[in-house]
Amino acid sequence: NLTVQAKTNINAQADSTASRAGIVAGNGSEATANASPTVVAFVDGGSSINTSNDILVEGNAVSHAAANAAGTSIAALSAGLSTATAYAFPSVYSLVSSSSNLTAGHDINARTLFNRDAAGNNLGDAARATSNAAVNAGLLGAASADSNTNSSVIAFAEVGSNSKLKAAHDVNVFSNAYHSAYVGASGNSGGTLATGSVHGKAAMSTFA
Repeated sequence: NLTVQAKTNINAQADSTASRAGIVAGNGSEATANASPTVVAFVDGGSSINTSNDILVEGNAVSHAAANAAGTSIAALSAGLSTATAYAFPSVYSLVSSSSNLTAGHDINARTLFNRDAAGNNLGDAARATSNAAVNAGLLGAASADSNTNSSVIAFAEVGSNSKLKAAHDVNVFSNAYHSAYVGASGNSGGTLATGSVHGKAAMSTFA
């Protein structure tokens, strides 16, 4: 067997908590997480490889960005804002470069995996953001929670021009990406006069 593998496992976690009490209280809680690895497994151009069994070229990334922001204000006049943002911009490649000659007595696999295992099971969200703002005011309370994710996944498996792949059984060139994002925002504002807002947004793109 010949295995060419590039692999990473990244967990970026950001947690922020703020609390304040008094006659007049205001607080802000902000958390930002970013997980954006670049993973490349490749056979160099012009290579000649001959094995009696399998050839595997695999780029494999497991990547999670998670942000959580929470805030609490207790006062006669209270205001609270919690903001959570998670970024994920991974790039994963499996490449057999141009003018390569690969011969295997069994299988040839050039595969790219993102947040999936070899059996195809998903391995969790690429980006996750949660926020909570709680205000308990005797007179005037205002609570705002804002959660955002921005993620773009590139997962490519490619055989370059003028390359020859020969296998006694199967030749497989594929990418398998599980790209998901989660956004959660909640707020609780109490008082004689109370106002609040919650906002959540997920922006996603996948290139495979």
